[in-house]
Amino acid sequence: MEKALQAHEQFSLGMGQLHPFWIAWVFLLGIANFGIPLLNIRKHPVMAVTLAGAITGLPIGLILTSLFGFSKILGLMHFPWIPVIVYQAIVIRKKELTGRTLSFLKLSFTVSVISIFIDFYDVFQFLVSRQSK
Repeated sequence: MEKALQAHEQFSLGMGQLHPFWIAWVFLLGIANFGIPLLNIRKHPVMAVTLAGAITGLPIGLILTSLFGFSKILGLMHFPWIPVIVYQAIVIRKKELTGRTLSFLKLSFTVSVISIFIDFYDVFQFLVSRQSK
């Protein structure tokens, strides 16, 4: 339990030291993938799946922080979003949603796809830097 608390503290400190742009980006991800789905969970199953994808990231991030510290490897915490993004794309393509719920889903999809690309790059940088040591 102590190791988990240390990882949480290290993770929180690392988040607080991010550039303001990245703090805003993480906040947007939280709103798009946690807040909005939580408030709209009854409107469509995609909201519950999106929320579940967001929730799975935190324990993965804490485990990675305990193993590697606050580093670019934390991009792996977002990889469970890949099936969520695929499901979101299917729902968007089938035109099952309309109005504000569709707009919320498109926001989540867009920021998640962008984040996954950033995460792929960060993880790649982390792995390359570890191999060169």
